[in-house]
Amino acid sequence: MNRNNIPQIDSFLLGVPKAGTTWLSNVLTRHPEISVSYPKEVNEVASHKGTFKRDNSDPDWTRYSRSFTGKGKKIDCSISAFACPVAPSRIYSLWPEAKFIVCVREPISRAISHWKMILEIREDIENGEDWTEFRNAWQDIRLRENSLYGRCMERWTQLFPLDRFLIIDSKDMKKNPEQKIREVFLHMEVRDAEIDLDRVFSNAGENRRENTFLGNLFNQMEGFIPSPIRIRIANFLRGRGLNPYKLPLISRAIMDRPGVPGDPYKEGHEEVKEDLVLFSKLTNFDVNDWISEITQKSYHD
Repeated sequence: MNRNNIPQIDSFLLGVPKAGTTWLSNVLTRHPEISVSYPKEVNEVASHKGTFKRDNSDPDWTRYSRSFTGKGKKIDCSISAFACPVAPSRIYSLWPEAKFIVCVREPISRAISHWKMILEIREDIENGEDWTEFRNAWQDIRLRENSLYGRCMERWTQLFPLDRFLIIDSKDMKKNPEQKIREVFLHMEVRDAEIDLDRVFSNAGENRRENTFLGNLFNQMEGFIPSPIRIRIANFLRGRGLNPYKLPLISRAIMDRPGVPGDPYKEGHEEVKEDLVLFSKLTNFDVNDWISEITQKSYHD
């Protein structure tokens, strides 16, 4: 390993899919002292490369280095690293002083939202799976592991002290965005900054789009654009509330694909509640409201 090609990463935005990480990463791009990975989920350090793809090969450190620009503190926003079994030790070996921001939400509602997103963008079909029924999706560890926060966190806390982690409930981020952003800046040890939150986009369902043929072609050609220029353009667009991945002409509205939800809270409530007890024990994070909500919904559904 040539360590000269490995950038100094200060922080990692871990979290889980559908817990506000896209919104938060776009807030961070607006801070002059922070350099956010581009693409957001550069997916180089971890073996988990999104919901379905797994790759245990060594990271491409040249590509990784090119995913950051500017002189600010570098933060990798590859959220799939949270559930990845190799990410904690790999990060510890390279960046033992790293800090982490972990965005979470009530685990079963998170899984339902994640499942719906996969159906909408047809990612299950593209990967040879059929997640039309939530029951089948939940039985797939690639969906379920992202809702088992305790199991994930156990690997991280074996290597890193608890004070390195800032854990944020996405519900609190919606209710008090300014307060949570200040907490993030403080945790990352950068100065406070005023952010125009009206111009920050998220990955909410109503904003989701799929690539057109032109969009797929653009993605293939994007690699030929020098990284500093590519990232500068992306940050310019993000600064104006535009998603650089889903601009008009290169993307279109997603056609509805209904799924079969069944009784999602009955499917997962026992495993999830047990795991939340572990998560709370490891982190001192209050999960009582989540457990109460899960219990009520598993009874009424």
